[in-house]
Amino acid sequence: MFKSRLFCALLACVCVSGLNSLAHADFPDRPIKLIDPYPPGAGAMDVAARLISEKMAARLGTPVVVTYQPGAAGTVAAAAAARAPKDGYTIYFGASSALGYARVLNKELPYDPHKDFTPIAMLGTVPVAFFVSASSEIRTLQDLVAAAKAKPDALNFGSPGVGSATHIAMETFMAKAGIRMKHVPYGSNANYWTDLVGGQLQAVTAGITGGLALTKDGRLRMVAIAGRDRSGIAPEVQAVGEMYPGYDATAWVGLVVPKGVPEPIVAKLEAAAMGVFRDPSVKAELGRSGIDVSPLNSKDFAAKMAADLVVWEATLKVPGLTN
Repeated sequence: MFKSRLFCALLACVCVSGLNSLAHADFPDRPIKLIDPYPPGAGAMDVAARLISEKMAARLGTPVVVTYQPGAAGTVAAAAAARAPKDGYTIYFGASSALGYARVLNKELPYDPHKDFTPIAMLGTVPVAFFVSASSEIRTLQDLVAAAKAKPDALNFGSPGVGSATHIAMETFMAKAGIRMKHVPYGSNANYWTDLVGGQLQAVTAGITGGLALTKDGRLRMVAIAGRDRSGIAPEVQAVGEMYPGYDATAWVGLVVPKGVPEPIVAKLEAAAMGVFRDPSVKAELGRSGIDVSPLNSKDFAAKMAADLVVWEATLKVPGLTN
C-alpha cells in the first residue's frame, strides 16, 4: 500500500512538472513590455532600449514594446517593475543607480534591487564624464580640485538628478578629493548644458556622449572620465582613477525581471538578450551612442550586482547623501 501511494505521489509530481514545462514552452505568446526608466529621446539609454526591443522581438517571435516610466533616477520604474506579474512579460531596463546604490542611499526604497529582481543579462557600461565651459579657467581635473578647494561650497555642478549615476560619480569624486561643491539637480538634461555654457554652473557630470557634440564645437571642455580607465571615445581625457587610485564610478546597465519568474522563462529571456548583446552590429551601434557593450549572463550579472553593493555600502557614506 505504501509503495503504491509513493508511486502515485511521484507520478503526480512528474505530471505537474510536465504541465509546467508545457506552459513555459509556449512562452512568449503575447507582447512583452520593456520598461525604460528614462524619457523618450534620453540619449544612449533610449537608443539602447529601442534597439534591444527590436532585436529581442525578432529572437523571441513576439513584440517587445518599450514603455517609459521616468522619475527619481529610475526608482519609480523599478518599483513598478518589482510589483509586476511574475510571468516574464515585464522586463526592466535599468542602471546601477536604481538597481544598485539606490538601496544604500535610500533606506525607505519601496523595493530591494537584490531581493525583488532576477537578473537576465548585463548589457555593458556607460562612461560618465566631467564637463566645464570652454570659457572657464578650469582646464584639467587638477584645476577643478584646486578651484573647489580655494572656494569651498562656492562652485555649482549640475546632474540629471539626485541619486543618478552621474550625481554619484561627482559625489564619490569629491569624497576622494576632499572637496565640496553644491549640487544642482535637473529633472532632465534640457537646461544644464545651457546653464553650464552660460556660467550658472561651473561643472556638469553626465554620460560621456551627452556633451560630446558641444565639446567638439568648442563650447564645452571635457576634463575627466569618471572611471578607473580612460574611454576609447575620448582617449586623450584623463580618468579620475589615474589621479585617485581605486576610484571608479562607471555606470552599468542591464535587464532584470521580477523575482519569482519561472527559471525556464528566465533562461529563454537570457538566451535572447545575450544573443542580441553579442551581435557585432548592436555593439557597434551602441558604441556610437556611448555604451561599452560588455555582456554578462544572468549568473555573472547577479554576482556583479552583489559585489558592487559591498563596495557602495563602504564608499557612499557622504554627509547628506543618504536618507
